[in-house]
Amino acid sequence: MQNEDATIVTFYSYKGGVGRSMAVANVAWILANKFHKRVLVVDWDLEAPGLHRFLDIQDHEVTRGLIELLNDYKALLRQEQKALPEKLVDVRKYIQGAAGFLGGGTISLLAAGKQDSNYANQINQFSWDEFYAKWHGFGFIEYLKHELKKLPEIDVVIVDSRTGVTDIGGICTLQLPDIVVLLFALNDQNIRGVKLVAERISEKAVEIEGRDRPPALIIRPARVERTGNQEEKIKWQGIAARVLGEHVPEGEIPQIVMAKRNIPYIGDYSYGETPLAVEKDPLGDMAEAFEDLAETILRTAGQENRVTTSRSFLSRLNLTRHTQRFLRNGKNGVIVVLILFVAALVFFADRQRREISDLKNEVSQLSASRTSTPTPAPTMEKAAPTDWATTAPDQAWCYQKRPVNPRLPYVIRCHRSQDRCEIRRKTEGPTLSDCEFVQDLKSTPGVFQREVATDSWYKFSVKEYARPQLPAK
Repeated sequence: MQNEDATIVTFYSYKGGVGRSMAVANVAWILANKFHKRVLVVDWDLEAPGLHRFLDIQDHEVTRGLIELLNDYKALLRQEQKALPEKLVDVRKYIQGAAGFLGGGTISLLAAGKQDSNYANQINQFSWDEFYAKWHGFGFIEYLKHELKKLPEIDVVIVDSRTGVTDIGGICTLQLPDIVVLLFALNDQNIRGVKLVAERISEKAVEIEGRDRPPALIIRPARVERTGNQEEKIKWQGIAARVLGEHVPEGEIPQIVMAKRNIPYIGDYSYGETPLAVEKDPLGDMAEAFEDLAETILRTAGQENRVTTSRSFLSRLNLTRHTQRFLRNGKNGVIVVLILFVAALVFFADRQRREISDLKNEVSQLSASRTSTPTPAPTMEKAAPTDWATTAPDQAWCYQKRPVNPRLPYVIRCHRSQDRCEIRRKTEGPTLSDCEFVQDLKSTPGVFQREVATDSWYKFSVKEYARPQLPAK
C-alpha cells in the first residue's frame, strides 16, 4: 500500500561548523526510532561528503550515490533516442539501507557517491550551470523531487545541503523542499547570513515554476555553549531573536526559540561520527533538543496525526522533561517499578483484609437477624452451634489465604478443621487449603443458595450467593 507523499526537509547552514550533518543523522535516528518513521537521508554536500559515516557506513560500503545518479541521467540523454523512457532513472537503485528499528522505523541513505579515487574528478567535472542550461536540469530536479516524494517506503526525506549561497544551496532550499531547517551559530556572520537566506527563500521560492508557496522555515541556534560566558550568550540570543524573529513560525516566541529550543554544544560529542544523542546520551540535553526538532518537523509537515501511539507513555503524560528524564533512566525505572510493586502488594493485602472483615460482619448480621426471627418453617434445617471446638462440623466454607483456585478465592466446600480445610475434588484426592476465616454451613442455612459444580470442583462462589429467604412472620 502506497503511503502519502513524503515530506522533503532540507537542513541548511550559512556557515560550516554548526553541526548540520550531525543534526541530520540525529533527527533521522529519532524520527525512525521514536516516531517509527521511514526516513531517507540524502547527502547533497557533494564537495564534503560524510553523512554516511554518521550512520556507521564505511567509505568502501558506498557503491553509488547522487553523483552517479546525475551522470547516469546525462548518459541516458546522450544516447540518440527518439523518445526518452518514462522513468529517467530508478532512484531506488542508488539508495542503500542504513538502520532498522522495532515498530517499522527505518533509515535509508542516498549517499553523495562512491568514495573512491575517481570521486573528486566526477565532482570537479560536474557543472550545475551546464546541467541546468544543457541537460534540462530544472526538469530533472522536478522529476527527482517527484520520485522521492512518491517512494512507497519513505515518509520523510532529509537533505543535507551544502553551506553558503551556491547553486546546490538554491536547489536544496528553493526547488526541492517542503521545509527548510536553518541552523546557525550565535554570531553576527551566521545570524546575518541566515537572515539573507530566509528572505531569499520567502521571496524567490514562489517564482519557481510549480510552487505556489515557499517552504516552511524552522530556525534553530546550534552549537550553543551551556557553560562559559553566559552574559554573551544571552546577549546574542537577544540579537538573534530581534533579527530573525519575523521568520519564526507564527505562534512561537522568538526569544524562547533562541533561549530554550537551541541545540547545545558538548565538546565530548565532537569525537567520532555516530548518532550521539541516541547512542552516547539518549537522556541528555542534545538528545532532548533533537527530539524537539523532530517533533517540530512532523508538526510542520502535518504528520503529527500520523505519529505512532507507541511513543513513550511518559511523553504523553503532562510531566516536566526533568521528570521524564528521571523516569527514563534505567536504574531509576527499576526503583520506581519496585515501589509500585510493593504498593500493589500492600493495596491487595489491605483489600483482602477488608473483604475478610466484611464477610465476618455479613455472616454476623445474618446470624443476628435469624436469631430474632420466628421459628423457621419445618422445611428449614435447625441451625447448629458455631463452636468448632465442640461441634467439628463435617462441612464448612472458608476464605482462603492462598487460593487453590485464584479465580474463586472466597468460598470452598471443605471439612476437617477451622485452620485448614480439606478440599474435596471429583477426580483427585483431597487438597488442603489454608483458611483465613471459616464458617459452619449448618450454622447459617440459606446463606449460600447454590452449589456450583465444575469438572474439577464442588465449590461455592461468593459472587453467587444470595441472602437467606427468611420465613414469613
